[in-house]
Amino acid sequence: MASFTLFRFLPAELRLEIWRQSCQTRVVEVRYSQEQDRCVSTTRPPAILQVCKESRDEGLRACYVRAFGTDTHDAHIYFSPALDVLYIPRWGDLGYADTARDFAVLVRDTAEHVRSLAIDHVKPEIRRPWETYSKFCLMRNFPRLRETFLILADESQWGQGEQVEFVDPRGDRDTIMRLMENVKESFVSEVGPECFDWDMTASCRPCFELVPKAKAHGWCAAV
Repeated sequence: MASFTLFRFLPAELRLEIWRQSCQTRVVEVRYSQEQDRCVSTTRPPAILQVCKESRDEGLRACYVRAFGTDTHDAHIYFSPALDVLYIPRWGDLGYADTARDFAVLVRDTAEHVRSLAIDHVKPEIRRPWETYSKFCLMRNFPRLRETFLILADESQWGQGEQVEFVDPRGDRDTIMRLMENVKESFVSEVGPECFDWDMTASCRPCFELVPKAKAHGWCAAV
């Protein structure tokens, strides 16, 4: 395989533009540990930050910030507000509980960075009574949110740090729409119909759109 050995001789403006173009959308998994009062992630840092000093400096200038700090731990997870999807998985016996509902309080100076969010769909037969409300509060924590993805996967996979990839949906339309109706009914019954009628000019904008998406080895749907 041929390699390009003259990159360092290119004009600086062209090199920096190539570095910027190398920044790609990622799904960044973040979990808040209440015991440690810190956020942890299984997602690898962006490649641009590990190539050389020039690439790292340009990546931090143009794309990435350190996010998800707490009162006792500095922000250390690299995140691109313009490109990345924040994935907060369902975790533990309580599922989406207080740590999801109060995410913006526990994890400081982060809400403004998140424009795309992914959360797990919880089947009605295992969903705890408080989970829908907690997820609703979680979404409202992010005033710049534009889209939310529901991740559908086998519950046995939770907590194994699997990579999440958005791909074209597989399956018939009726199955997908029945799922979306279940999601809608859950939010309407537990939170209220206003959650599907948010003012797009207001500070909280995650309007629900029934646009199917999919997850590798599972499913997701944009809502």
